[in-house]
Amino acid sequence: MIARTIQMLQRAFGQSLITASPGKGSNLDIPAWSLLAFLLLILFFAPFVVRTSVFSGDEPHYLMVANSIILDHDLDLKDDYIAVANGSARAGEHFVKQKLAHHTAVVQTIDRKPEIIGFGFEPDAAELLQRPATVEKSVRAVGWPFIIAAFSAPWPSQTEIVAKILSHFLVLGTALLVALTARSLGCSITSAAIGAITIAFGSQYWIYANTAFAEPLLGFCIALSIYALQVRKHAALFGLALVTGIWAKFQFIPPACVFLVLAFFRFSRPRFALAAAVLFVGGVGVLVFNHYQYGQLQPPMKWETGSPLAAMYYYFVSSETSVFSKNTWLVVVAVGLAASFLPGVPRPNIFWWVILLALSLPSIFWAYFNGGFCFPGRLFMSPFIPAAIFFAVLAETKIRSVRYLVIGILIASILQNFLGAMTNPDLTWTY
Repeated sequence: MIARTIQMLQRAFGQSLITASPGKGSNLDIPAWSLLAFLLLILFFAPFVVRTSVFSGDEPHYLMVANSIILDHDLDLKDDYIAVANGSARAGEHFVKQKLAHHTAVVQTIDRKPEIIGFGFEPDAAELLQRPATVEKSVRAVGWPFIIAAFSAPWPSQTEIVAKILSHFLVLGTALLVALTARSLGCSITSAAIGAITIAFGSQYWIYANTAFAEPLLGFCIALSIYALQVRKHAALFGLALVTGIWAKFQFIPPACVFLVLAFFRFSRPRFALAAAVLFVGGVGVLVFNHYQYGQLQPPMKWETGSPLAAMYYYFVSSETSVFSKNTWLVVVAVGLAASFLPGVPRPNIFWWVILLALSLPSIFWAYFNGGFCFPGRLFMSPFIPAAIFFAVLAETKIRSVRYLVIGILIASILQNFLGAMTNPDLTWTY
């Protein structure tokens, strides 16, 4: 009975990400693609030229951790907040001489045993910090700051610029992986490029490419994981992507576990063993780190469940924050999913649906679904990646009018996100 169940699951999850009958979409020649890629790269980096400084309430805290690693060689942020208030640029030029809210846990070490005794954003934080052997450590995952610090080490005074450039290249890498996944599904180069352009230009990943948020890193990890699952190769990179995603944002732990289960049905046994070993080592590393830094195995920021109905209204209905209003191409994806039962329409398999749900549900059940002060929908960007892959497959349609509609809506999304990327965040970002 168990063996039969496993065989059924292997057949279900062993299918390709999406069942489609790719058309013979036209491909541009190499010179045309080269010119288009060059022009798109110039456009992609245009927001960075307009605004080189970080802006949001979360960005400076990532930078402070990175700068503490580089300059102080520790993770204690107590002196960093004081330095910023006194004129240091450790949190970015925009926050010089500002008294920032402390996104920290107050940790006291007694007899070599650390313990969280409070949080920097609570009213009694100042009193707690007067106790002996207390430090302030970030409540956020530190994987992204460690990467920023590693790339900024040769230029310790340019951490802010390095973080933003890294974010840009991570989004470009995510777009490339979306294109490679679409190609593995049989899409033409043109349709695969449409998927890549959708992520890099037609979605709010373009806006977050010009930030120091961790979302571009997490997006890259997700795209790499999906690509590895689709092609059934690169098990070590798959495991490393899951580990990096967990170190980047602890909310990625549930999806990472689901991805590992999918790998059991997608990879050969040796490859699955390799991926599981990499994830196991990385996961143990997280537990050891938490134990020595915070005196506990779980992350310092506890999981808090909110209202799924309120989150879904925020993400899907509200005219100000809906992902459909900010990423128009998602409407085409929704229509395509609704029509996927019709003959000739691409049909996502259970493999794709499990990925979509695994990436969506944590954001819907997380209490702080609005993501703080940021461009709306920040915490619901992960599902954009499987959606963009499906969008690329839809672009393979043999119906010319539908293909033109797909391209037209994508252009509208690009213009929409260009305005969001170039506009002063004060005018477009919300709490």
